[in-house]
Amino acid sequence: MDNTITQTKWIFLVVFIAAALTVAMAFNKYYIQRDYLVFANVSCDPGQHSCFIGDGESTPDYYSMIFKRAYLIPPCDAWADECAELTCLPSDSYGCTHQFCDPASDENCTLASPQ
Repeated sequence: MDNTITQTKWIFLVVFIAAALTVAMAFNKYYIQRDYLVFANVSCDPGQHSCFIGDGESTPDYYSMIFKRAYLIPPCDAWADECAELTCLPSDSYGCTHQFCDPASDENCTLASPQ
């Protein structure tokens, strides 16, 4: 009986350590390194790009999409509207993608009108 209790304690200890390591690794990745992708609909100029057509309420009238790594975004307070609109800078080439509407694959596009 003593052997069974010892084995149960070791199994519990191993499971507890594995769970603690998992939580610590996730905390490090998402809160310390900020290694996750942020998605945003940003305003788009239909005179220069092919833009998605929004509803004007939850998305801008004309918008494009930005996928950017969180560690490339400067800290700001979104609740107080202190954040600038996301953009892809030349220095962000690895961790940022600006996606415009492709009229060949999406019918809700505006075509860029040459000026």
